[in-house]
Amino acid sequence: KPVVEQGNAGLGKRAPLPECRARIEDTGGQVVTTTLPQASDYLNAEFTRWAKVVKERNIKAD
Repeated sequence: KPVVEQGNAGLGKRAPLPECRARIEDTGGQVVTTTLPQASDYLNAEFTRWAKVVKERNIKAD
């Protein structure tokens, strides 16, 4: 957990910088600042959302 917190703090400082922001946005990304709990909640919701799609459509990996 301390490593993740340290990484998150570092990204939080650098991502808003114009050169970093431009690079992220140029590759289709979006700069969003969140707390670790917010990021965890978002990812869990996305996993749940896409797991449902995969199951409903019977999607299999090749």
